[in-house]
Amino acid sequence: MGELPETALDLQAVFFEAVRRQDFDDLQNELAGRETGRLERFLSPDERERIRDGKSKGERQAEAMTRLQWMLANNAEYAALYDDTFDKLREAEQAAERALEKARLALAKAERDLQATLDSAARLPDGTRVFRDEQGRVRTVHGATVSDLDAASIEWSGDEPAYEQFLGNRSTIESLGGRIDKIERMQVEVLGHARNVLDDEDNLASTEELENLRQQIDESTEYFNQDLVTTTPSDAPQRTADVQLPMLN
Repeated sequence: MGELPETALDLQAVFFEAVRRQDFDDLQNELAGRETGRLERFLSPDERERIRDGKSKGERQAEAMTRLQWMLANNAEYAALYDDTFDKLREAEQAAERALEKARLALAKAERDLQATLDSAARLPDGTRVFRDEQGRVRTVHGATVSDLDAASIEWSGDEPAYEQFLGNRSTIESLGGRIDKIERMQVEVLGHARNVLDDEDNLASTEELENLRQQIDESTEYFNQDLVTTTPSDAPQRTADVQLPMLN
């Protein structure tokens, strides 16, 4: 143990040395932007703010991630909800990709079927494609009714596709195209939004936000897993021979 000061001057020297060391430590802490709980005395408020703002983006992200990790480690209920939401999101993303692939394959087939229907259609002398509907009327691809005189010029074989077959092909294409558009939109507006929220290191989602996200994800997954359906009624005539011609008086 060192010798104790014997005079008032010695005691004063020890005191000032302790103050000097504390001042030096406080200054170093202020320069480093460290919070110590002590009154900041050396730098101006602007200088202290500049030092704190000088932290790199990586340091700020690390601090935010630490907060997320702390929440997941210390709040079991939140962690379970967060993990379940993330699991549902991954399942929904996979379901969306499967649904898109299935719809795109179906769309390609529907387009081939429509082309085959058009290629097999009856034609007027000028080359216009026409079909006979279930009432026996002859129609163009635009739905216009062909006059009796023009219809009389057609030689029907019975194998031509009926108008309802053409409408079904076209409707299937429109339906599949709309489904693809909706899935792609949901990937961005629902799944993409959910992933941004869950990955946000600066703003942790509340329990209510996670519950809402999970509900939206579940509804999206349900839509992705829906079966594709054709839009042509099974009892609709498929070819000209299936059409019952109207009785003539």
